[in-house]
Amino acid sequence: MFLIYIMFKSEKKMFGGKKIVFAAVVLTVVTVSAMLVFIAMLPEQGHQVPVVGHLHLTRAGEFRATLVDFVEEQFDEPVKFYATCSRDLRDYLTIALDRGSIERGIIFSHNHRQVHRQFEAARPFIAEFPDRYPVRQEFAALADPRGELHLVWVDAYVIIYNPDLVSREDAPSTWQELANFEQPVGLITKGCLGGWGAMAFYYHLGEEDFTRLVENAEVKGKRRDVSAAVRDGTVAVGVASLLDVLVRDGKVGVIWPEDGAIARPAFMVIPDDPTDYHLRLAEVIMSQEAAELFAREFNMASALPDGPVPAIVEENNFNFVFIPTQDIICKELEVKVDEIVGK
Repeated sequence: MFLIYIMFKSEKKMFGGKKIVFAAVVLTVVTVSAMLVFIAMLPEQGHQVPVVGHLHLTRAGEFRATLVDFVEEQFDEPVKFYATCSRDLRDYLTIALDRGSIERGIIFSHNHRQVHRQFEAARPFIAEFPDRYPVRQEFAALADPRGELHLVWVDAYVIIYNPDLVSREDAPSTWQELANFEQPVGLITKGCLGGWGAMAFYYHLGEEDFTRLVENAEVKGKRRDVSAAVRDGTVAVGVASLLDVLVRDGKVGVIWPEDGAIARPAFMVIPDDPTDYHLRLAEVIMSQEAAELFAREFNMASALPDGPVPAIVEENNFNFVFIPTQDIICKELEVKVDEIVGK
């Protein structure tokens, strides 16, 4: 401002009374000064909000909001993370695979068959921590010996029924009985659960019974479509997962198949050269507090050795069917399964 005052006092001498020129000079000086002040006030690179990861959750609302709030509360300063459906995660992983790095940090996914395939492809730039997060003995079949895919929780496909339409005794008690049930059923065929589950059911039942199950399905769609159809009486029985709120809240009858509920794992990956923020998010996801949240709100069985599990899991002695990863991500099998489902 002192510079501007001096220029004003001497403007007649300097510019010969040409005040328009003088005004332009003054405006330039003011503008440059303001820009310098603005630049000085900008935060340094180290003070920008750090990106800590990408969480694959259900659609906006419900579980996503619950977990987002929980994660944010665990940090002492603001952090940024992506909480999206599987499509956005798959799009990001496509870019990350082309680039050869996971710059968003921790990735948590409760599985889509393509996401699982992308995880396998991303192993060259995923950090190895083989002893960092031990897995409970009941889920040892899902543990990754290389310590790259960290098991967080286990969801499961179960049989559900409407007790007003069919008694517990008359409802199917195995997956094969469901495939051959005399009444139309509901089957999840869309979304993460549908795509992943179709591969799992094909592997477990074989082509003949899987085809019969699909042909007998009067209601097909996402998990909400099927569970709502059973609750409302459109069909008497169907397939659901423990994650479904109607299962969690006892709004439908639930049958744990005698041949085992089909386990659907959720994995977390840590990128190479993780930052402290990335590792903090990993610790949050694998904490006892998070496990309790998963069991209470999501009806999930924790993979931690001492983690909580829903009562239905304990009551059925962890009777799960574990589908090999290579069968879930097999492209040739996927083509055959999709043809049967009608995609």
